[in-house]
Amino acid sequence: MKGNPPRILLINPFGIGDVLYSTPLVGALRGTYPDAFIAYVANRRASDVLRHNANVNKIFIYEKDEYGDLWKTSKIRCVKTFSHFLRQLKKENFTAAIDMSLSDKFGLVIMGLGIGKRVGFHYKKRGRFLTQKVDVPDGFAHKHIAEYYLDLGRSFGIKEDRVTPSEFPVSEPAYKAARELFERKGLRAGGIIVGIVPGGGDSWGASAVRKRWPVDKFAELAGGLIDEFEARIVLFGAASERQLCEKTEKAIKGGCANLAGETSLEEFAACISRCSLIVSNDGGPFHIAVSQNARTVGIFGPADPGIYGPYPARNTVRVISKDIPCRPCYKNFRLPSCDMHFECVTSIGVDEVCHACKELLQGHSCTKNATP
Repeated sequence: MKGNPPRILLINPFGIGDVLYSTPLVGALRGTYPDAFIAYVANRRASDVLRHNANVNKIFIYEKDEYGDLWKTSKIRCVKTFSHFLRQLKKENFTAAIDMSLSDKFGLVIMGLGIGKRVGFHYKKRGRFLTQKVDVPDGFAHKHIAEYYLDLGRSFGIKEDRVTPSEFPVSEPAYKAARELFERKGLRAGGIIVGIVPGGGDSWGASAVRKRWPVDKFAELAGGLIDEFEARIVLFGAASERQLCEKTEKAIKGGCANLAGETSLEEFAACISRCSLIVSNDGGPFHIAVSQNARTVGIFGPADPGIYGPYPARNTVRVISKDIPCRPCYKNFRLPSCDMHFECVTSIGVDEVCHACKELLQGHSCTKNATP
């Protein structure tokens, strides 16, 4: 990495949490090489996390499903579209790449682009096209995912004192949109507003249900917070989770505002600043709340919060999980079938989550309103 400022390409095609927990690596690279050109390949939804990150010079969108759909309708158009994507990467004359994809396909691509320094994970022998490999024979199993990403940066000589927490910078227009949305819903400043995320994002597909705390328990928790704190409840969720949020809305005695499908990712992050507390299942929304340094209660089921939880640990975050023999079962990037009826989440009691909420709300009587 001597000579001219490096031109570094980072690749991470995974979900919101994965991209968020790569931002400490991005910050460390920028701190070590302040004049570097740093670009990032991410999927369309997760790219919002990086849009206002001052450490990222350029973002390239790679959406696997879009290429898959295009292949089904026109193989020629698919090849042309992907070729255009490769040409755009080629134009940047990258001197180094950090591949977080765990796939030999991206390794082959960056080798084909002529990028000399290619660093990534050697998982199931998929690092064969890389020049430097970090072995992860058991997947991410022994430390936080952010630390695994930082391991890749250590081959670039990143300065350990430059490591920053995960970050999701939010723009002023997004704060303005959040304020206007809350006003339309009658959620003006003052008092306690609790944001509840009964879903958790789409990254696990059909298996996402295994990370969800039951609707009736969310409703009971909301009712308790309304009774004790006169809290106003706001439901958040993706457009695909509208039905789930509507079901939760009907179950909450005392009423709530349902914002499912009404915000972009960045606007959701801005909405968090108007809430006194966020309660969320494990998933992208939880990770975003943590990145905003919000008071957050996270409910974890199959995944290990020591690996996929907040980074670094924060006194504004409480993680609730159940200590049962089969948990955590999400290992080696695989989720096995469950014979326990999702007990790791369903057996978490309302009193446990409520206690964590009360801890974080202690002495807190108004919304944060970071941006009025």
